[in-house]
Amino acid sequence: MAADAISRDELIATAWQVLERTGFEGFKVASVMRAAGTSALAFYRHFESKDELLVELLLDESRRGAARIDRLVEAAQGASEAVRDWVAATTSAATMPKLQARTRFFASLTQRIDGHHDAIAESRSMLRRSLLSAIEAGCRTGELTSRDPLGDAVRIQTFCGGVINDLLQSRTSEDPAALVGGIQEFSLRALGM
Repeated sequence: MAADAISRDELIATAWQVLERTGFEGFKVASVMRAAGTSALAFYRHFESKDELLVELLLDESRRGAARIDRLVEAAQGASEAVRDWVAATTSAATMPKLQARTRFFASLTQRIDGHHDAIAESRSMLRRSLLSAIEAGCRTGELTSRDPLGDAVRIQTFCGGVINDLLQSRTSEDPAALVGGIQEFSLRALGM
């Protein structure tokens, strides 16, 4: 493939290949350009900056993660089980060894990619959608009570995000399974269970 003929989608696919092959630590755009056999000029025709590529990767990862979480939550029997499943699926990003490096990489992006607040908000919204749906469904059936389903979903997601960060950085000595169980119970109490 000629360096000038590479598409934006091909660069994104190559970035994923580089991440999968070399790992998520120390990711470099130069590695993507080298693997794609393209020049910096061709790369910057498609992306204004390294951050723009990172945003695309973050959104792609969020779509994948949201689809995985949505499938788990949709299989739940009732709203409270759906909330429990959402918390477990979300926090598994920090408790499952094969997901930890990936999660650490994407969590760090939200701190590094300045000026892309809309993309970060979109990412969080994608990951939160099945939790919000579960809370709204639970309110309709009377299983849960929430005067502010979206606000409650945001707060639960933020709480889980803090716990994920603590687990990834080994800032807690609590057993991860007990910690996740505590988050599940706390969330359900907050939602009127």
